[in-house]
Amino acid sequence: MMQVNLKKLALDVHATNSGTFHNAGDGHLFALVIWNFCPNGDVPSAIHKVVRETVAERQNIRMEDPGSIIQMGFSTGSCSAPQFDWVRNITNCKLLKGVVDEMDYRSSSIFALFWNLCCDLLPREIMDDFNNFFDQFNMVQMSSEKGAAKSFIAKNTTRGDYMVQVGDTEFVFSNAEMAPPAGVCAQNYARSMHFEHQPHKFAIAWTVHRDHPPDARGHFYIGSYKMRIQAAPNTLVVWIPSDVHGTSLQDLNPRNLNPEFLQTGIAIVTPNQLPSVWNVFCDSEMKYEEMLSNVIRDLGDGHGDEGLES
Repeated sequence: MMQVNLKKLALDVHATNSGTFHNAGDGHLFALVIWNFCPNGDVPSAIHKVVRETVAERQNIRMEDPGSIIQMGFSTGSCSAPQFDWVRNITNCKLLKGVVDEMDYRSSSIFALFWNLCCDLLPREIMDDFNNFFDQFNMVQMSSEKGAAKSFIAKNTTRGDYMVQVGDTEFVFSNAEMAPPAGVCAQNYARSMHFEHQPHKFAIAWTVHRDHPPDARGHFYIGSYKMRIQAAPNTLVVWIPSDVHGTSLQDLNPRNLNPEFLQTGIAIVTPNQLPSVWNVFCDSEMKYEEMLSNVIRDLGDGHGDEGLES
C-alpha cells in the first residue's frame, strides 16, 4: 500500500471544478471533468437507487479489489466458453424471472439516460469515438428486451424505449438512442494503478452519489499525467483507459456491508473481446436465418415431402 505524495501531482482537479485537458505534445484530449453534470439533483439520486439495487443483487466481477463493480449490458460469457448474451449475474437464483426482467430494464434504463445526456453535453471528439466504434463493428447497443441482439441484426436499429423513476414519477422515453452495449455499476470501488484496452478510445464515468467530503479520499488518478480528480457527487469523468489510472482507497472499513461512507456511480466501458464475440454471434444468426429461408423455400417449391410416403 502506497501513500500519495501530493507534491508530485501536476494536475489536481478539486471537487467542484470542471475542465478539459489536452496533451501538451500533440494536443489530444486525455481527460474531461464536468461537475454538476445533471443539474436536476433528483436524477442522480434516482440512479443511485438503481445502482444500490444492482450491487445488492448481482455478482461482483472483481472480488480482489475493495468495493463492488458489477457488469451490466451484454457480456462475452466465460473465458473458456465465450458466448454473446445479456449478463447473467443475479446471485439469488430464487428470484422470479419477471423480477429479474424488471431489474434488467431498470439498470439498462439508467445507462440509456446517461448516454443521452452524454450525446447532448460531451464534445464531438468523444462522441465520434463511440460512433466510430458502433459503425466499425456494426455494434448492438444496450437493451434488456428479450431478443434485442437478434432484433438488432434483423432491423439494424439503435433506438428503443427506457424508463427512469424519479421520486414517485416514472418518466418514459420512446424511440430514444440506447447506450453502448456494456457498462458497470460501482459502489465504494477502488483499484490500484493499471491500464487496459477497449475497442474505443475513451471511457466515461459518472459518480452519482458521494456523502463524504474530499478528505475521505476515494479519488481518481491518471498516473500518465500525474493527475488527481477529486471525487464529488454528480461528477462526470472521461479518460483514456490505455493511460495508467486508478482509484484510491476510501476512508472506510471494507468489511462493513453498510459503511458510513458511500460512493456510487456508473461507467460506460467495453470488454476488448466483445466485438469479436459479437461478430461470431452475428455470423451464426445469419447462417441460421439463411438455412431457415432455404428450408421454407424448399417446402414452398414442393421439395419438402420427399421420403414422407411409404
